[in-house]
Amino acid sequence: MQNVLIAEPLDIFRAGLRQLVEESRIARQIHTLASREELDSALRRQRWHGLLFALPAEPSDTFSYLRNLHQQLPELRILVFGNQPAAHLTVRALKAGASGYLPRTASRTEVLAALQMLTRGKKYLPPSMMEIIADNLSTDWEQARHDTLSEREYETLCLIGSGHSLSDIATRMQISAKTVSAYRARIMAKMQFRNNAEMTYYVVSNQLAS
Repeated sequence: MQNVLIAEPLDIFRAGLRQLVEESRIARQIHTLASREELDSALRRQRWHGLLFALPAEPSDTFSYLRNLHQQLPELRILVFGNQPAAHLTVRALKAGASGYLPRTASRTEVLAALQMLTRGKKYLPPSMMEIIADNLSTDWEQARHDTLSEREYETLCLIGSGHSLSDIATRMQISAKTVSAYRARIMAKMQFRNNAEMTYYVVSNQLAS
């Protein structure tokens, strides 16, 4: 990869990732940024080959954002970093077009291995993540109730479960409150919830949002 972007809001992690990219010698140019707005601006200015992207604490709308990035820039190889080694986050990141997923607790060796795999155009998951996914699959994780939801319905579920009001969700997702209500109704029907309290319990129990 010639040009690599690092999108990470925390200074210490951003500096650490930059040091590892420099150590790996996979990039001629490295640019770091702290917000999605800065990332969008950088992507408009020039062509980039790799992106190290940190999931926010509430990643509800992030997977739609990643999917749009992948559709617009299919050659961009994206390595996602999350706050936890969760199977559902890993799978959603890969489905959205990411080339790999690592928890922020990943070792130096794992990060360097992931960077090398990305330069070869291959996907990467550390052994620890593959074990977690395998364990979940063996307990019918693939039948999880939230897997029946569309991406936008899933975002709505996570935000409701995190305590956001419908009007706040509408603002965050840049849609009308009426559309949010429609998503909520579909979630209630598909997942057989009776109220927001049951949604919140489900989101917290399944660690769908921080």
